[in-house]
Amino acid sequence: MAPRPTVLVPINHPWAVNFPERVVTLRKQKKMTRQRLAERIGVHVAQIRRYEAGTSQPTLDFIRGMAVARRDRRGATFRQ
Repeated sequence: MAPRPTVLVPINHPWAVNFPERVVTLRKQKKMTRQRLAERIGVHVAQIRRYEAGTSQPTLDFIRGMAVARRDRRGATFRQ
């Protein structure tokens, strides 16, 4: 199976502008450490730090991973 191509969210997209704050907020809502979130999504903890600092753009795979990581046991998601 061929690997999926990496898709970046445009940096000027309205959702991407507040992305660092959203990552921090959602992680804290779930009472997760950066390490735990990184493990759930499958990225290195340093990448979580970069996303939270706003120094790196998220890939579509990361955004999908965030959606999965923020689900509770019943499948409900947290909305702001």
